[in-house]
Amino acid sequence: QALAEKMKIKFSKNDLWAQRGFVDGDNSGSASFNWAEAPGASMTACMKKVSMPIADAGYFPGGGNSVTFFSPGDITGVAGRIAYCQTTDKFAMVWDEATTVELPDELAQAVANTSNWNWPHTFVTPKYATMG
Repeated sequence: QALAEKMKIKFSKNDLWAQRGFVDGDNSGSASFNWAEAPGASMTACMKKVSMPIADAGYFPGGGNSVTFFSPGDITGVAGRIAYCQTTDKFAMVWDEATTVELPDELAQAVANTSNWNWPHTFVTPKYATMG
C-alpha cells in the first residue's frame, strides 16, 4: 500500500492485495509459461501475453531472451518457498494456499522494476499467512 500511496495510485482497501499484502513471485524458466494465462487457456492465448526481451546480461552473460509477462489474477493453488538460515544452518519450507492478484498497471510495473522487470511476475497473496 505504501508504494501505491507514494505513487498516488488509486486503490480500494477492499482490494485483496491491499488487505493481505502480496509477494512478487518473479522467476525465470520454461515452466513459467503455465502462469501467463488462466489454467486451461490455449497456448495461443498464453503466447499473446508473453514477450521475450533480451535477457539481463548479469544473469545470462551468454545472451538470450527472457520470458516476460504478468500473471492474471484469481489463480489459486499452493505457494511455497524454501529458505536457508545461515545462523542455524537449517532450511525451512514456508507454504500457504494462495491466490494470484492483479495490481494496477503502474504499480505492477514499479514492483517489477525493483528486481528484474524482464522476468515473469506473478503477484501472490496468501490465504492464511500474514504479510506484516
